Formats: sequence, C-alpha cells, structure tokens
Amino acid sequence: MILKYSKLLFLTTIITASNYCFCKNNFQTINQIRLIISKNGNPSQALKELLEKCGIAHDNTLKTIVEQTQKEFLRPANKERWEVGYETKMNPETAMTLFDQLGLIKEVKPSAQQYNYAFVMGALAPRVRLRLNYLVELFKQGIQVEKIIFLGGARPLERELESETILCNPDITQFPINPAWHKPKKLPKTEIEMMHMIYEQMDLPLEFRAIPVEFIDTPMQQNTDGTIRRPSTNDIIKQWLKTKPEYGSILLVSNQPYVGFQDATARSLLSKNFSIDSVGSKSTEQKQNIYLDSIARWLYQEHIAANAG
Repeated sequence: MILKYSKLLFLTTIITASNYCFCKNNFQTINQIRLIISKNGNPSQALKELLEKCGIAHDNTLKTIVEQTQKEFLRPANKERWEVGYETKMNPETAMTLFDQLGLIKEVKPSAQQYNYAFVMGALAPRVRLRLNYLVELFKQGIQVEKIIFLGGARPLERELESETILCNPDITQFPINPAWHKPKKLPKTEIEMMHMIYEQMDLPLEFRAIPVEFIDTPMQQNTDGTIRRPSTNDIIKQWLKTKPEYGSILLVSNQPYVGFQDATARSLLSKNFSIDSVGSKSTEQKQNIYLDSIARWLYQEHIAANAG
C-alpha cells in the first residue's frame, strides 16, 4: 500500500512539475500579448487609439479588427514590406509612441538562461546579420542553447537590397568578418544560401561555432491560383516540423517590430510541448507602414490562436 502511494505521489509530483514548467516556459509571451489584446480578449487601449487615428471602424471585437486591418494595414500579396504600404496622416511622434506602447519598438530580452533550440528567422541579409549578432551577444551574456536552427527558404535574393556589395563588402556588412572567410566563387542566390554564407562570414566566437547548426530550406510555395510566392514564416516553421524535432524550449530570435508577430505565428503552429521565448533587438524603423503590416499579421495570428483555444 505504501509502495502504491509512493508511486502515485511520484507521478503527481512529475505531472505538477511538468505543468508548472509549461506555465513557466510561456516566458514573456502573455505580457507581449497584453500589449495588443487586453485580458478579456478585446483590443488594448493603445490598439484602440491607433485604430481610431487610422480611421479603422470596428465593434471592439478581435474578429472585426482583424478583418479591417487585413484590408487596410496588410501589404498586398506578392509585395514586400519595403515596396508598398498603408499610409497614415498620423504625426510621426504620436505614431511611434503608440507603436512603442504596443510592444513594437523596445528590445525584448530572454526570460531564461538555457534553451534546447535557437531559431534565427530568415529575412533580408542585413536583418539576418542583425539577428545572428543579437544571438551572439546573448551567448556572451551567458545564454546557452543546444542547437541553432536557421529558418529560411528558397526566396530569390533582392537584386538591390542583397547585392554583391551588400553581401560581401566589409565596409557595408556592419559586423566584423571572419578572417578566414573568402568571398565564394558562386554567390548565394536564395535566402537560405545567404544565411549559410553569413554564418560562415561573420566573426563568431569559437565557443559559439561549436554549437550544432541546422539550415531549414523551405521551397517556394504555390498559391491557389497557381502563382508562386516566397515561403512565409508559417511555411518555414512547418518545414522545420517535418524534420520531427524533439520537444523542447525555443529561443526565437527576430528583431523589432517583428517579435510579436513571429512569436504568435510560432505559437499557433507548435505543440504546447514546445515552450517559446521570442526575443529581438530594438527597432530603428521609421516607416509607419512597416509597423502597421506587422500589427495586422500579429492580430491575425492571435485571432487564430483564440479560435483554436
């Protein structure tokens, strides 16, 4: 009888500890959500003020807000963030204050010291460097990860924004170059090839290079109308899941103003057996349309998560 009781007590302890772990490993996610959505599921005060200043009508529900921001804030399909966007008449200072209140400007720091995985999210080459460097700085501060996952895809590189000069000129790369690195005879043509080159190119600490790495190459995607588009954050995370990774804790490395959106996307796709801590350096972006596009995507993912829950 005592033995049975001991086993039951042991199992109860394990389950309780596991539940506590998952709760604890939500990290700062819930705080980030509250910046855009209040506890009762309605828009936060900062979001309501932003929508009012942008002339976005809604009935105070996430559903209608998502419908309207998808129409007004989201960039058109097959267009990149820097190409087009919703223009507002907001005073720049007012806009930045609201974006800050929504958690889109300040640095988001890790909530723990150890993680099973670190995600380096794909982007234009300068942002990939920024994100990788941010992970290195966290490493220097004592943050430990067991494996680094570069999440990218077959997106063709942008001719002007990812030119040979931007990729290879030491005066432009912003971060120190590995002394042993030499410009390859064949330059990268896709995002994931560029990410691989940047990993080899940057001057990284030897201890950091000792961490195992994996590159996730997500193919171009076909739309329902037969057109081809670049893989999205959703597509890339789904591609990683196809590798059947073990459950564990994830340090998702992005940069502002994309941390909230990419965190919500990851949470909507990954099992609760994964704990996610999304972080990123502060924003230096000044274009309002970049923030608005990110807000629209963040709200959409939170709406999906709310319906799924």
